[in-house]
Amino acid sequence: WTGEAATRIMEVGIITDLGFYSSFDSNQEQVVEAIELIVALTNLLYYYQFNVILRVRQIIITTDFVGGVRSCTNGAIFLKHILSQDPTKGTCCYSIDDVLDGMEAFSKALPVEPISGGDVVQTYEEAKNNNDIQQLAHWHMLTDCYPAICSSAPCTVGLAWSYKDTSGRKKLIM
Repeated sequence: WTGEAATRIMEVGIITDLGFYSSFDSNQEQVVEAIELIVALTNLLYYYQFNVILRVRQIIITTDFVGGVRSCTNGAIFLKHILSQDPTKGTCCYSIDDVLDGMEAFSKALPVEPISGGDVVQTYEEAKNNNDIQQLAHWHMLTDCYPAICSSAPCTVGLAWSYKDTSGRKKLIM
């Protein structure tokens, strides 16, 4: 394509649900190491096939039930419900479509502002309390609620919302 020779950088955000955090022994350092590995392997593919480098601008780790949500709901589903999912607590009750809809609402609700110099890695509560969640072209949620048939855990699935055009487009990335 035109401009293919120029390397492009795409800044992304990664958010984890409680289940992903739990699957790494509730250890933030292990979660960050897992994210670094995922991004490094993704960059190998993206750079050599598309000449694109992903740069993680923000990592938000859910370390506790968000907003007191500890069980499934039959009403409107908000990000706090999705982030509180954890297979070890029996709270994985939303479909992948529900999660994608929640990620879409989350992405669209973020203010368009210059990117601040805040911490790259924060807990959900820190980012929310500091009003420091950035609007980015791509937000990716890592979860352990939709396991594939694997021989070892965690069998993580990534769910993402990306802006594709003026109307936006949902993407499921596994």
